[in-house]
Amino acid sequence: MISRRLLNSSLKFLRYQAAGDSWGSVDSWAEETESWPCRIQPVSQHDYTDGKVRTEAEYTVFLDYMEGVSIHDRLRIRNEDYEVVEIKNAAGHYHHLELGVKKV
Repeated sequence: MISRRLLNSSLKFLRYQAAGDSWGSVDSWAEETESWPCRIQPVSQHDYTDGKVRTEAEYTVFLDYMEGVSIHDRLRIRNEDYEVVEIKNAAGHYHHLELGVKKV
């Protein structure tokens, strides 16, 4: 668990929903009611492979470990929406998650 003092924001998950009719499909995101403490900060460095940036992440979001987070989710933090592009289980210890996100 991350110290509460470090988690200075809160987030809500926006879960992907696809709906379709005879006109085609409509993508939408349903906001969950529960909020979670988190911390968001700009990415301080990028990983490169063969001279190309390996991730699209613009920010890293830190939060306590939880199951069910998907790269199909979006997050709402301070009334701004972010797309999850990377999920890291920090050091593989199930202590906290580091989500790579970019603004929508």
